Amino acid sequence: MNKDILEERDDWAGFQRGMASAYQQIYEKHWDKLFNYSYQVIQDYDDCKDLLQEYFTQLWQNRASFPVPDNTEAFLMSLLKYRVIDFLRKKHVREKHTILFKAMQHSLESGDAYEPILFKEELEKFNHCFSQLPEQLRTVFRLHYIEALSVDEIAFASSKSKQTIRNQLNIAANRLKSQLKNSFPTMLL
Repeated sequence: MNKDILEERDDWAGFQRGMASAYQQIYEKHWDKLFNYSYQVIQDYDDCKDLLQEYFTQLWQNRASFPVPDNTEAFLMSLLKYRVIDFLRKKHVREKHTILFKAMQHSLESGDAYEPILFKEELEKFNHCFSQLPEQLRTVFRLHYIEALSVDEIAFASSKSKQTIRNQLNIAANRLKSQLKNSFPTMLL
């Protein structure tokens, strides 16, 4: 093996044992490339800094669970790609809710009393149908669509397989869609 690969493996092994100096080596060596990738996708300096800070914090917290990679840069990049996708998905959910809130606020400010009443009725229908779902489906649906957690995050937190979580999300969404056919046309996925 070449010297660089051996040094990286040593750094990673030290990192896994909790050596701050090894973590610092990995951080300093890969920060720029990881930042540049995330910036190309997200295109917001502060969001990228926050994302990478959280990324490296979680990397440190979960260091013992990772295998020793053959290529540290490729391994870190593949982990980051999932984080960037989650970030964009959460951002999309927040933007969707912001647009909905602004539309409701505009309706209230414009003096159109009918729209808020209609929305309230639709929301009551949704809450009623949602409350009829089994607890497990409600929890998974809430975590994914309202709190914007990824399938991986929910699976890890609940100690269930990713496929089980996907199946539960599918069942919950289909039940709600069928019960609310003419309601919330823009909100339901």
